[in-house]
Amino acid sequence: MRGFLGRIPEPTLAGHVTLTFLVVGLPMAVSLRNNPLLLAVCALLATLVASFFVTWLASGRLTIERRLPVRVMAGEPFEVRVRVTNRSRWCPAFGIGFRDALQIDSSGEVTCGPILPMLAPRATVELTYTKRIHRRGIYNVSNALVASRFPLGVFEHRALLSHPSRIIVLPPIGRLKRPATRQLASRPADHARRLTVQEGQDEFHSLREYRLGENPRLIHWRTSARTQTLVRRVMKDSRSENLVILLDTALAQRAESRHLEAAISCAATLLVHAQKRGCKATVLFRGGRAAHPGTRSGLFGALETLASIGADDRPVAPLLRQVRDEGAAQVVCLAVGSSRDELQRSASQMRLKLLVWDVLEERFGEIFQR
Repeated sequence: MRGFLGRIPEPTLAGHVTLTFLVVGLPMAVSLRNNPLLLAVCALLATLVASFFVTWLASGRLTIERRLPVRVMAGEPFEVRVRVTNRSRWCPAFGIGFRDALQIDSSGEVTCGPILPMLAPRATVELTYTKRIHRRGIYNVSNALVASRFPLGVFEHRALLSHPSRIIVLPPIGRLKRPATRQLASRPADHARRLTVQEGQDEFHSLREYRLGENPRLIHWRTSARTQTLVRRVMKDSRSENLVILLDTALAQRAESRHLEAAISCAATLLVHAQKRGCKATVLFRGGRAAHPGTRSGLFGALETLASIGADDRPVAPLLRQVRDEGAAQVVCLAVGSSRDELQRSASQMRLKLLVWDVLEERFGEIFQR
């Protein structure tokens, strides 16, 4: 929050031009004893002085509060709410404009928010305008400017909102194309046989809606009759639908930051894909992990972890040892700086079924679209 009172209006570009004309014209009019020119200069000077005080007084005693959402998607528009209160008892505020560096266009110019024509004394108004942030990350935002150029535009009365706000920009969610969903739907035959033998022998965990193709022995008939919907039991140790994503954050010689961003966006999309199916999903990367149990609240926690990932120079192959502990039916590696052949060789040595999507290859566009 910040009020305007106490800040001195500053001249704009038009104000600087006018002041320069006065500095040159006033001595010239006095030296030439030209009464019409002196009268014009004095009138202009009086107008500037009056404009200075009107700009100062007409801005009022404003209190501004900005509200940002907790989390947004990168590149997606979101609403910024600004609450403005005029604490003056008698003086209205005129021509209040907002400039916010949350959104920067392709030319690098800071875009502007709405303009508030007038705010009566003791009045409060809430404005809403749309912004967007194109890069994922966690931002502490404090760069907002509120200004008034009323009445002539030669002076600007402004205040910088220095009250910081924290906003989390999640990675953009793309679209998995048909080849990707087909690869994710398949699973190793030995893993499927092992689960067929073990299903129904594990400890009961929860209930969820039955999907076509699942073992009908797991249907909970009593709950299904009550809800008029097929419901199946979920066993605690059932891992038939768990998904593990190995995220390679090492940039090779040919890799660029845009390739890493594409890999992180694909990992976020896979997390969303698993959550919609009610499955667990885990992203393993050098320095940490992001996981959710198949719930929407857990999904946002995992996406927030992906929002703060940076580039790393360490290979992803050593993380294959952690995959065994996850016990997933599908393991997808998003390779950026690692070789596909090297990853497949390491996975074969561990007798691990690994699906490698190389972000640097052109075929990656046939699998995933941002």
